[in-house]
Amino acid sequence: MPEEDVFVGREAALRQLVDELAAAAAGRGRMVTVSGEPGIGKTSLLRRFAELAGAPALWGSCPEHVAAPPLWPWEQVLRALGARFPQRPVPAPVAELLEGGTEQLVDGVDTAGAALRRFDAIVRHLIDASLAAPLVVLLDHLHRADPSSLRLLSHLVESVPASRLLVVVSYQPSEAAPLAETLAALARSGMTRIELGGLSMEDTRTLTGALLHEEISTWTAEGLWARTEGHPFFLRELVKLLTGERRLDQPHTAPVPVPVREVVLRRIARLPPAAAELLCVAAIAGRHFDIEVVAAAASVGIEAALEVLDAAVAAGLIVEDQQRLGWFRFTHAFAAETLYETTGRLRRVHLHRRIGAAARGGPAQAGRAAEVARHGGHRPAGTAGQDPQRKEVHQWNP
Repeated sequence: MPEEDVFVGREAALRQLVDELAAAAAGRGRMVTVSGEPGIGKTSLLRRFAELAGAPALWGSCPEHVAAPPLWPWEQVLRALGARFPQRPVPAPVAELLEGGTEQLVDGVDTAGAALRRFDAIVRHLIDASLAAPLVVLLDHLHRADPSSLRLLSHLVESVPASRLLVVVSYQPSEAAPLAETLAALARSGMTRIELGGLSMEDTRTLTGALLHEEISTWTAEGLWARTEGHPFFLRELVKLLTGERRLDQPHTAPVPVPVREVVLRRIARLPPAAAELLCVAAIAGRHFDIEVVAAAASVGIEAALEVLDAAVAAGLIVEDQQRLGWFRFTHAFAAETLYETTGRLRRVHLHRRIGAAARGGPAQAGRAAEVARHGGHRPAGTAGQDPQRKEVHQWNP
């Protein structure tokens, strides 16, 4: 079995989806959103549910790297509907869409009227089909959808409760800005929200065992979970790296896997330059960092630092510490490690010194003493035959 086909965990999410489908089958159509960061398993969950649903699943996906025509995910859904029920008559506006007739959805004399008539025809076609048999509509990567596709989804929302449709959409919260109006429309419909996080330690052990086709120890599973926090993509790539180097029982010693590093750097590259630069300094401070210390070390005013930090928070790369005012942490250790590993060694030395000096010069706070000791005691790399901070890369301060 290909490793991407291995599915583990998510029992609670699957139960929710099954319950929502039961409600839809009883004539109470439902809307569900599945959200989570990149690689967390949204698409895998939708695929698994489609296998288990016992009802026709009509799949539409929004591509990332290719420009798609208006209503592309809905065109996929409607084609799947036609393949499943070839005897059902197809309304003229729907047939026109399937034949590539989207010219009326661009600027023109009767754009709004033409689009509304087409939307109504598509909605009626889906609703009528669901009355004959419950249907599941799956829209993956909604954050990449074109504006017309989002407007059609908002238009459909009003008709779903009286249908036998279960509409499930997935999206990334860090890229949800274009979805604001659509999500508001879904919320008014009483939608169900499913938010995916990392796998549990036990599920981490199960997934690793399935990938390796052998059982692993609890100790090894705990180490893998501590390093990846159960993020499926991170876990798969770390397991590949460690098995290739024959040290699966030493997950804390491995560098960030190259595919993970590339994903992290791509996310950071989307940030404003000032935010990316501040995160580089924060990564030297550690996974958990005091923004006043980081701002001082970066020679940035605290107000400016907080402003640029908002972009990193919105991107899902860091979160605010709810227990310590002024402290933040990287959402994943791998993000901090990537920035640390891609910073030159000499620059790391200088930043450690500046962070230590900033911690010494700031007001006394819990944790500052540890910052001073950890960064103030840094020696230039190589003075003891290795970078003395190397170990810290994989053992971030709590």
